[in-house]
Amino acid sequence: MPTTSKVNADKLQEALLSLKDGAGCWAFIAGSGTGSMVTLDFGGKVARLRPLKNRHVSEDARNYKGEYCLFLQHCAWRIESADEVICSSSSSNHHGGPMLRGLQRLIGQRVSEATVHAPSFDLVLQFGNGLRLSIFCVVGIDDWDNYTFHTGSHIYASTYNGHLEESLRDTVS
Repeated sequence: MPTTSKVNADKLQEALLSLKDGAGCWAFIAGSGTGSMVTLDFGGKVARLRPLKNRHVSEDARNYKGEYCLFLQHCAWRIESADEVICSSSSSNHHGGPMLRGLQRLIGQRVSEATVHAPSFDLVLQFGNGLRLSIFCVVGIDDWDNYTFHTGSHIYASTYNGHLEESLRDTVS
C-alpha cells in the first residue's frame, strides 16, 4: 500500500498548474447510476489496460484515461458562467439532463486558473470559455474522499476528515 502524507493547499495548487499547460478536458464519466460522482479527464490520453464496457460514455473514455484526472466523489459541486448556474451535483444526471449537458460544455476547454481554498480544500477551476467548476468539500466523520486529483505520479485526496493527503500513484491500471 502506498505511503500517504498530509500536505497543504500549496502542494495541490502546484500540481493543478499542470492543467494550464496541457490539453484541455477531453472526456467525462457521469450519468445514471453514478449519482453526483464525476470523472474529468485532462491532458494526454493514456491507454487503459482493460477498456470500459459502458456504451454510454465516449469511445475515448472507454479506451483511454487522462494523463490528469479529477474524480468528484463525495462533495457538492457546481458549474456556472458569469450569468447563470448551469448544473450542479444535485442536477438530474439522466441522459440529456442538465448535469450531462453542463459537463459536455467543459469538453475541449483548457483550465485557465485553478484555486485551492485552505483550510477547507474547496477547489475552483476556471475554464477558457468562461465557465467555472466549483467544488465544495464536506467535513464529516466518514473516511471517504471529497475529490481526488490524479497526476502521472501522485494522487491528491481531499478527505472527509478535513485533510489533504498525497500518495504515490500506482501506475498499473
